[in-house]
Amino acid sequence: SHTLSNGDVVSWCRGHLYEPAPPEHYNPAYKQWKLSDLPFRPQHWELMPKEESEYNRSAVNELLSQADEVVICTDYDREGQVLGMTALFEAGFSNFSKIFRAKITELNSAELKKAFDHIEPISNSMPMFYSGVARRNSDWLVGMNFSRFFSCMAQELGIRETINIGRVMTPMIAMIVNRDVQIANFKSKDYYELYAQLAVQKGVFIAKWQPKKELLDKEGYMTDKAAAEQTERKCKGQNFIIDSVERKLAQEHPPLPFSLGDLSVYCANHFNISPSQTLEVVQFLYDNGYTTYPRTDCRYLPESRHAEAAATLDALKQDQNLTAVIAGCDLNIKSRAFNDKKFAGHPHGAIIPTSSVVDATRLTDLQFKIYDIIRRYYIAQFYVPAQYDTVKVTASCQDETFIARGRTLIKDGYRLIFGKDALKDSDLDVSKVLKDSEDESAFANIPPVNQGENARNTAMRTDNKKTRAPKHYTLASFSAAIEHIGEALITDEQVLQNKQMLDFLKDKGLGTPATRGHIIDKLFTYNWAVKDKNYIIATRKAHETLRALPTAIKSPETTALWDYELNEIAQHNYGVAKGEAYTFENKIFAYIQQIIDKCSGGETKEYINSQLKKITTVSKEDFPCTKCGLPLRKLKGKFGVFWLCKNCDLTFQDNKDKPLLQPVGADAPQCPKCGSPLKLIKSKKGKLFWVCTKSKDENCDFIVDDKNGAPMMNDRCPACNSILRRVKRKDKPGYFWVCTNESCVHKFYDDLQGAPVLKERICKKCGKPMRLKTYDKDGHAIVPPYFYCTGWKEGCNYKEDKHGKEYVFKSKKKKEDKED
Repeated sequence: SHTLSNGDVVSWCRGHLYEPAPPEHYNPAYKQWKLSDLPFRPQHWELMPKEESEYNRSAVNELLSQADEVVICTDYDREGQVLGMTALFEAGFSNFSKIFRAKITELNSAELKKAFDHIEPISNSMPMFYSGVARRNSDWLVGMNFSRFFSCMAQELGIRETINIGRVMTPMIAMIVNRDVQIANFKSKDYYELYAQLAVQKGVFIAKWQPKKELLDKEGYMTDKAAAEQTERKCKGQNFIIDSVERKLAQEHPPLPFSLGDLSVYCANHFNISPSQTLEVVQFLYDNGYTTYPRTDCRYLPESRHAEAAATLDALKQDQNLTAVIAGCDLNIKSRAFNDKKFAGHPHGAIIPTSSVVDATRLTDLQFKIYDIIRRYYIAQFYVPAQYDTVKVTASCQDETFIARGRTLIKDGYRLIFGKDALKDSDLDVSKVLKDSEDESAFANIPPVNQGENARNTAMRTDNKKTRAPKHYTLASFSAAIEHIGEALITDEQVLQNKQMLDFLKDKGLGTPATRGHIIDKLFTYNWAVKDKNYIIATRKAHETLRALPTAIKSPETTALWDYELNEIAQHNYGVAKGEAYTFENKIFAYIQQIIDKCSGGETKEYINSQLKKITTVSKEDFPCTKCGLPLRKLKGKFGVFWLCKNCDLTFQDNKDKPLLQPVGADAPQCPKCGSPLKLIKSKKGKLFWVCTKSKDENCDFIVDDKNGAPMMNDRCPACNSILRRVKRKDKPGYFWVCTNESCVHKFYDDLQGAPVLKERICKKCGKPMRLKTYDKDGHAIVPPYFYCTGWKEGCNYKEDKHGKEYVFKSKKKKEDKED
């Protein structure tokens, strides 16, 4: 806490101090999951202190016991309201006449002063509290009841698999599954595009045929090859008329500063990191004074923030790399980002750099990349828009229409401050990320041409193309999709006809900016999805489980509509909101009861069971457990990725996205020292070894390298016939071989391209021993390696290769050739 000069005390919560109690808190019998206990709903909701908040909670409670009045300054949204009010209620401070609210939406001095000059009675913001409590309780009811219900159904079938269901997580899984199904069921079809090369007096350009509407299929493709060929024949070699030339200057405004969601999309697109990693970095930047509050869903700023631009830019130009960039800023420019109307209703504005002078050199490479793009997006607000000269030419021939479009950048504007790869067209239009579309910024180079002018058709071509399946989600496209629920994902006609609801879904999406990254991580932790290169692919567990789930549970629009209702509760007055929150919770519990009743018997239960059974069916894409044969699950733990069999609790190390499977029984190689089975392990550096399974219990220290999935035990010491092991040198580059028999008199052998040199070589000229040379004095590998005579001091320079033939340097050969 911090005491001010007037005696007021400022303290903080550092997140939620309390969380909903688990079912066993209400009844110890609920610790065991049983279908007969479902659905469960507490008669009176109770909260439990979070373990990690004990010190902070004690300090807050002590201060509240001494307080006469309290002003809540948490985020001005439903979650911030719940956090603050819960801390008061659980501490016993419930005198509403002594509780006030500061409407803090920005942490700059102007906004803080405005908030503290207009302290509100707590009743004004209590609707947000009731909305937040309804959200918390409903999420608990949905997650706890459905997760237990479907997990218990799986256990009745002998499946030891937890079916984690979440109000937001399950619709996310459904989106990935549906995309995979679309791709699997996609059937490509041929379509045709016709182009004409038109020559005018000042040059040549390409125009594309615009087929009449009746020739297009319902998806807008021209699939009639005969019609395309007929058009090509009748226009080939004919003169065209330029019907119209439309020229105009087009402005491209700077991209808005980032919300957390849009920053996550950018970072996934450019840096291939997950939303949770993005949040972790931007939270660090905020905590250390580099940027403003990160967990925001807004890309706009209050207009009052424009007055701070000079101070912010002055702080940024302390970095010499930005001096020239900031010199180009014009503070008279007030970009579209500064907009009170667009900002209204948001607790925090866009993520921008602070006005504090910071040292960017202290950041890691990733931290700097994210900080740099945040500050450049902010600096761009004080640059003029980029300007393009655009032209659209319409030409006709034989009643057929052809169109050519051109675009030329004539003013770089704000684009000057971005590097070559720092700004893509997809960064300026999230719809391109959502559709995984290609860059369509390439336009024809159109020469000067006038309306009414003749054009000669010098060539024509018909391109035969095929429709392509949509791509699997990437981190970038999935982050964009869940942030903006588009009409393509909505099937409810009532929603499609309601513009207010559609706008809400597009703006709010699934979940909140602060929780989306964490939920996406859970998709991989709970084995709902895996990563294949840059793509997100649903697992069999996801496909089969989602088939078993009722539509309402997995529909993205269902959870988004719940958020719509919760948002409506937060907009009403105190008395109405309290009643509506209770009604909402009742509605959710009735919905849960209805789903469980429907799925508990008859054909519905039989169908669900048939789908759940498929979860444990092993296919050729799976890695079966070496003990029970059921599919292994790829998980991420404290020390990295590993594989788990949930049926028998065996774990396996990960090796290049595959489990490090152990041979068992007769297939397991035996330790040559004690006869016990050998086990394959991976070192921290990724190298594979075979070790004795008795190494811990009976101190057998046998260890040997792996070669193509088998222990390297073919190379043996000629002195004692014990196994040799290849070891990396510490004093210089390369390897050597060591005898595993500690009492062997001949312990070490040279390494020649992965094989031990077991026999000493003798010089064929002077009879002295020879030594192997594999690296030069600078540590560079010699190709090919060779043996040299140890009698080189006495003048014997004989060398030979690994085959025993005399070795002659190329430079020496050339010299001898010249002398000849």
